[in-house]
Amino acid sequence: MSTESEGRMMLEQFITDIGAPYKMMSDNTKMEKSRAWKDILRKYNISIHTTEPYHPNQNYAERKIQEVKKISNRILDHTNAPDTMWPFAHC
Repeated sequence: MSTESEGRMMLEQFITDIGAPYKMMSDNTKMEKSRAWKDILRKYNISIHTTEPYHPNQNYAERKIQEVKKISNRILDHTNAPDTMWPFAHC
């Protein structure tokens, strides 16, 4: 996604490829407040939960991403691999 305006199309593509989630977490961005975005959520009966500003602990993905980074850094350190190899440590 190169611009935020493509968000609606990407949501539709995600639902087509993967399927509609039951619930979506939102950080209340401008794109996620738009009428088109809400129409898609209503169309597929997706409930939305909005996190509060400056409370990253409410978004479960934040903690998971932190764990993935920690493990990949540990792999790179253990194998003495250069930092440029970090994408391969996630596989």
